[in-house]
Amino acid sequence: MKNHADQHTSTAEWRFDPSPDQLPAARHRLRSWLDDAGVAREVTDDAVLVAAELISNGVLHDGGGAITVRTGIEPGQLRLEVITLDHPADAQPPWLQQLRDPAKDEGGLGMRIVEALTCQLALDHTEGIRRVACAFAVAPDPQRGHGRVVEGVGSALPAPP
Repeated sequence: MKNHADQHTSTAEWRFDPSPDQLPAARHRLRSWLDDAGVAREVTDDAVLVAAELISNGVLHDGGGAITVRTGIEPGQLRLEVITLDHPADAQPPWLQQLRDPAKDEGGLGMRIVEALTCQLALDHTEGIRRVACAFAVAPDPQRGHGRVVEGVGSALPAPP
């Protein structure tokens, strides 16, 4: 696991191996950084849940290289981006092949959760690189620093053309 966090500019970036055992470390790093940045607990909880889903998707569906997690705080929003790399179908690790059972495929629910918890969501899959960028609406909280959830905000992006 590699990381780069700049607490002065309110941005951070981490890289994790595409392995299920990296998920707890990813959640911990993100939660710790958001807590240190003064992000409200409700926003932090949502961001950690979304990041865990996106990283898990990267492990299960991509896994061709390090998973990059980027986050940043801007006026009115917390940004989160997860970047994963595809692996060739013939290069899937054995543990991943064992997990996949097409007869029991119940996928697709996690992205619905991501969409419900974020105010913006953008997906891009180009040349073996998958980027999922999202944002959480926050309003200033004078007692905590960054953010309380802005009421009544749902997915703000239209469906892709």
